[in-house]
Amino acid sequence: MPVLNGSYRMICSLIFVTVVLMIMGATFHMGLAGDILQLAPWSQNENPHAPATPTPATPPTQPYVPAEGTNGGDDKHLDRVSPTNGAGLPKVIGLVFYGRKEVVSILDCYLKRNMKDNGGILDEVIFAINTGNQDDLAYLEELLVTHSGYSKHVAEGEYDPRFWFSNWEAVSDPDAVYVKIDDDVVFIEDDTIGHVVNRLVSNPKYFAVSANVVNNPALSWVHSRLGVYEPYWPEMHPPKSKPAASWRASELPAFEGPITGPEGFDPDGNTEAPYEGHRWLPVRNDSFDINDSPSRTLTYDAYGPSWLNWAASAQTHYSFLQHVEENKTSKYKFDIWDYGYERLSINFFVLRGKDVLDVFPFPEKDDELYLTTIRPKELRRHVVVDGTGIATHFAFRTQRDAHGGKGLAWTDALDRYRAYAQEKWRFSAVWLHRLGCPTSVILPIFFSLRYLVAMKLWTLAGFICPVASGFLYSNNSNQTLLPLTFTPLPVGSITPRGWLQSELMAMANGLAGHEHDFYVFVSNSRWLQASGGTDYSNLNEALPYWFNGIVPLAYSLNDARLKEQVHSVASTVLSLQSSDGWIGPEIPAERNFWGRTPLFLGLTQLAEANATWERPIVDALGRFMVLTNSMLHNSSFGFNRCASTIDCRWGQVRVADMILTIQWLLDKQKSGPSLTSVLWDNMQMFNDQTQYKWTDWYRPGTYPEVVADPTPSNPQFPYMHGVNVGQGLKSSAVIRRFTKDNSLLDAGLVAVNWTFTYHGAASGTILADEIIRDMNPYMGSELCTAVETAYSMSYLYEATGHYDYADRAELAIFNALPVMLTADMWAHQYMSQPNQPWAWNNSDGIFTTSNSGVATSFGLEPQYPCCTVNHPQGYPKFLTHSWATTSTGLAHMLLGPSTVTTSLAGSEVTIVCNTNYPFDNTLQYTITADAPFDLSLRVPGWSSPSTSSIIVNGTRIEFTPDSVTRMHKLQMQGGTTTITYTLNADIRIVNRQNNAVAVYVGSLLYALDVGSANVSTIAHAYGDPHGSGITDPPYPQLRDYYLYNTSAWNIAIDVSTLLYHPMNSSATPGTLTSGVFDYYTTPTWISVKGCQIPWGLYKGKVPDAVPAATAGSCVPGTVKEYTLIPYGAAKIHMSELPTVDLSGLVAEDEKEKAFRVQGGIDD
Repeated sequence: MPVLNGSYRMICSLIFVTVVLMIMGATFHMGLAGDILQLAPWSQNENPHAPATPTPATPPTQPYVPAEGTNGGDDKHLDRVSPTNGAGLPKVIGLVFYGRKEVVSILDCYLKRNMKDNGGILDEVIFAINTGNQDDLAYLEELLVTHSGYSKHVAEGEYDPRFWFSNWEAVSDPDAVYVKIDDDVVFIEDDTIGHVVNRLVSNPKYFAVSANVVNNPALSWVHSRLGVYEPYWPEMHPPKSKPAASWRASELPAFEGPITGPEGFDPDGNTEAPYEGHRWLPVRNDSFDINDSPSRTLTYDAYGPSWLNWAASAQTHYSFLQHVEENKTSKYKFDIWDYGYERLSINFFVLRGKDVLDVFPFPEKDDELYLTTIRPKELRRHVVVDGTGIATHFAFRTQRDAHGGKGLAWTDALDRYRAYAQEKWRFSAVWLHRLGCPTSVILPIFFSLRYLVAMKLWTLAGFICPVASGFLYSNNSNQTLLPLTFTPLPVGSITPRGWLQSELMAMANGLAGHEHDFYVFVSNSRWLQASGGTDYSNLNEALPYWFNGIVPLAYSLNDARLKEQVHSVASTVLSLQSSDGWIGPEIPAERNFWGRTPLFLGLTQLAEANATWERPIVDALGRFMVLTNSMLHNSSFGFNRCASTIDCRWGQVRVADMILTIQWLLDKQKSGPSLTSVLWDNMQMFNDQTQYKWTDWYRPGTYPEVVADPTPSNPQFPYMHGVNVGQGLKSSAVIRRFTKDNSLLDAGLVAVNWTFTYHGAASGTILADEIIRDMNPYMGSELCTAVETAYSMSYLYEATGHYDYADRAELAIFNALPVMLTADMWAHQYMSQPNQPWAWNNSDGIFTTSNSGVATSFGLEPQYPCCTVNHPQGYPKFLTHSWATTSTGLAHMLLGPSTVTTSLAGSEVTIVCNTNYPFDNTLQYTITADAPFDLSLRVPGWSSPSTSSIIVNGTRIEFTPDSVTRMHKLQMQGGTTTITYTLNADIRIVNRQNNAVAVYVGSLLYALDVGSANVSTIAHAYGDPHGSGITDPPYPQLRDYYLYNTSAWNIAIDVSTLLYHPMNSSATPGTLTSGVFDYYTTPTWISVKGCQIPWGLYKGKVPDAVPAATAGSCVPGTVKEYTLIPYGAAKIHMSELPTVDLSGLVAEDEKEKAFRVQGGIDD
């Protein structure tokens, strides 16, 4: 017989299946219609005319005793389905929140068994689609044709995996009773639906009735008190031969290890499963104490260990299947349990259609919360559990995907439920005989054809699928974060040297280091008060911003005064944590996530720097993350859904920074395994629920090269705000770590490339004042943007290893940051421009939003306070991310003078790097190590290896940096090693808009020296920038400065005449200690020939776009030599300059010299 092709076989199979189903349906309808079970008499509490006194919400202490003449729900009479067979009942509709074929293929057995035409009471079943997975949807289409009572419902609008309330749209009949069933219900006792429906119909005072669900958080505790848990432990090693497929506990071998459990296995669920597909084996020893087993962790609540502990859920299932085999499911039963108004998982939940339609769409998107607590309380009608009707719920996501999927998903429990369903329902000999065929003939035919399609799908698992209880199964089959290319060292491992130490000390002795003493948004922050306090916005971000920077500053300098500030703030904030886990000053209705983000970054740094703080911080963050999980499941409260007075957008568009804290807990294994799945769920939900996904923004046709509407009213404003952009650049790398989507590598490169191509400043920051617009050099850049961009670039290099990110991190820190700070760091700018020859109080009308007039002046809080508190993270985070570990050693990622001390594989390593970099490009390393290791040194993208050198202990080493990371690896031996590393750094010309140029040497941008003078006043508050200033300033250094030029700014340069003037060649690396960004003491400079040209003002206030220049456009008498100095020292400057060819002209000073030589001038 020729082999049939796949399509023909499928058609034949479907035809055969249809015929068989028609015969089976008719036969079952005739054969089972008379099988009726009678309920025991209703108790007094169930009498609709009895007083409405609720049953106390306490668990029963005695097992249910079935009425005489019934089987108590045990499996002796599989053909007895319904207690009433539908007589006198309203229409009964099954409502399955559909998502996963792997479990629905089991549930299908029980649904068909309970259809009215098979002797049950279900009139129909609606599958409310709750997935976008195409395989799952295709399977549903195949399933729908297997029974005429099956139908599907697609919620209006686009499928949203965050919420499930929309599936209640499927409820359309107010007179019907709806049996809502999770798609991973894998066992339903034959009389369960009849019991639960009758309980509801007979008791109008009940709002809803739940089945007695096995593996339901609080009910698991109830079951444990009823003595149903049996002693089981996991089989730690695979058997030598594969065991036969069976669901029966009696066929399992006895557990042979210690009766207290396998060595190293934690019954609290804190260890992962031993291997995939492992069994749990019964302990056949009478001396076993059940209190030694995982069930000891069960608690009477909705989200405790009963929900988290995968080991307890495994014991739950194996115990239950043992009782099924022994016909002892009555041990689980009781009469009713009144939940009152407490939250209950709605895995198997019966309610009236009218009670849904009266209030749909629900005012609360969390359907479980609304239907078990809020609405019942409004109506004063309780939710009860019918203890006589058993159903089994397979898994909550926290159980299934514990330890990166190595939890309940790695047991064979689901296969056992499938085997039971196949044996007891699909291939029941009783049913097959009713077809009039011998079992030996029908069984193989039925197996091969009826379920040909379904069987091939059963082996596919692990799909994303929301479950009706309100929790997501993670779509990560392996809950392991992708490793970082370079792993940063704990804060405090790296200390600054040379000029970098001086800059950090200036910051500590300046404004940043004194804000805790006087600055009201820090010293009197709402975060530090049980009530009261102040902040500049209801997002409460001031103290968190400051704390994020002051922690690494304090510990990098080992500054006792600053550390005392850090400890005081941390102690106060943690002591004020709410009992439900919330951290922050907000009242419950105004909670939102953004303000916590920078605070948590500070706390995690503190935990790394000081072991004393690790435990309290980790514990506090753990409690917060559990609450976060609940809030995100509660219709994204505090994230996507906030009070009307709270702007949720900031937390959403910056969510990658919140995810960093979650990943820190996972990376450092600080969360405890029981919370691991909660953390993964939070990451996924944060990513899913944000309205602002940066990968959507950086798409052709979406991303704007020029912004036509640079205003806050633009719907795309969150994507266009400069600080958001700076923070958002890291999002692709952050999200890739848990989604494992490698397309995000390219997405990150595209985002950075487009940002700096169309909206980047030559100094390494982003042109956005506060909104991106175009590339004109009168556009401003916020100080916050500079520090956030630098941090994102350093993170991107750590995460992905692409050298361009490290180059950009250095560019921002060495240029964009220092140019906005006075040398003593008591004053700063809010906004800086590429071409800014004055920083006066006349900038109003220039920028997109920052138009108080003082955005470019230097002071305490010009324009707005955010940069006052956020700028301190700049230098400290550059330092703490300058060194990192690799798989084999250490890497110097961001170059600069520093000392690093750490341990590698138990061996101590100290490296001292003395250098004046970036003002000089020689770095000298002294390495002391107890054992060999690899040292990797980064070669910046602007430096050529062929003209650079590495000398190790006097021997020149061949230079072969990696093409992606630009790291050159050196093998260090134990003992002391010296390295001299010299980079070549020629003058570089980079083209800018309108044929302007920017001039660089190495990582330093150089700008035209326009001279500098200033007018100083008492510091002003941001809300009164033109008033008389603050009264009684606590420090005399608190001043505002208005700078203006003392020489011409409208200069075009001849780039062919650029000449670099380096530091003294005899200067020892590391001797440059202070004043590097002081206008008066900058160590290097460039000379260039140029001339003044006509150059207009934009809106009459600042230099306009760069004009074209020719030698003919030079202002007579202005051709001469000009000076460029490091941009960071040029607080007022011109950094984007027009070019002019002066080769045919002689500079004015040279003409004068010629006249003198020729006697043309009479002295």
